[in-house]
Amino acid sequence: MSVITTLFNTLSGDLDLRALLAAHSLAPDFPAIYDRWATEDIPMPYIVLSYGFEAGDVTSKMDSSVVMDIFTAGNSTIMAENIRDRLREMLDHNIIFSEGEGPIRTHYLRDGNIQEPEDDVVHWMIEFRVIYWDASLINAINQRS
Repeated sequence: MSVITTLFNTLSGDLDLRALLAAHSLAPDFPAIYDRWATEDIPMPYIVLSYGFEAGDVTSKMDSSVVMDIFTAGNSTIMAENIRDRLREMLDHNIIFSEGEGPIRTHYLRDGNIQEPEDDVVHWMIEFRVIYWDASLINAINQRS
C-alpha cells in the first residue's frame, strides 16, 4: 500500500475527523479528502492531500512532506482550525503502519491561513514531515544477499 493511500485510510477512518468534513463527492461513505484540487461545486469542508517524494540521507530512506489544504465555507477560520487541530492530534509525532512501506513517521512542520480570492472561502494549509524506509528497495537488497 502506498504512503498516500495509508494516509488517506488513516484520515478517513477517524470518526472525529469525519464529523468535521463533508461527504466525498464520488463516494459518500468516505469523508471529503481528495488527492487533487476539487472543482468549485464540491461540498465544504474538505481536504486536498499533496505528497512530495524526496529521498533522505540514504538511498532507502524517504524524507518527504505531505501538505493538506483545508477548505471551508464562510469568513470564519474556526472550522478550518478545528480540522487543523484534529490533523495535528492524529499526525504530530505519530507512527502509522503501511503494509507496503512499514512504519511511517509523521511530524508537524507548519500551518497557516492562505488568502483566497473568494470572500466566502477559508483556505488553511498544514504541512507534515513524512519519514519512512523504502521497503521494496530493502527487500530487493536482502533477497540478493
